[in-house]
Amino acid sequence: MSVFISTLGQLGRRAFVGECDSKLAHLTQKVRQTGKPGKMVITLVMKPRKDTHGEEVDILEDCKIVDPVVTRRGTIMFTTEDGGLSRSDPNQADFAFQKIEGGKTDAPPAERISAVG
Repeated sequence: MSVFISTLGQLGRRAFVGECDSKLAHLTQKVRQTGKPGKMVITLVMKPRKDTHGEEVDILEDCKIVDPVVTRRGTIMFTTEDGGLSRSDPNQADFAFQKIEGGKTDAPPAERISAVG
C-alpha cells in the first residue's frame, strides 16, 4: 500500500477518511441535483516538532467542500415614469375578460396528422 493512502487512513485517529467520504457523498448529491460543478479540497499541513530535527512531525488535516453555486434567474421588471418598478408593463392595456355562461370550457382535442407513405 502506498505511503500516502496509508497515512490518510491514520489521520484524525482514523476518522479523517470517513469525514472525507461523507463530504464527498454530500458534494456528489449537490452536483447531481444542480448540474453545476462543486469542489473538494483536502489539505495536509506538516510541521516538524521542536527539538526533534524533523524526525517527528505534526500533521494537521482538513477536508472542505464547496457546494455548487446555483445560478438564480432574474426577475423581469418594468420601469415607471415616477421611478417605480412593476411586474406588469405599464404601457400595455389590461384586458377585461368575462366568463360567458353556457360557453364551452374545454378546448377541442388536437387532430392527428398521419403521414401518407
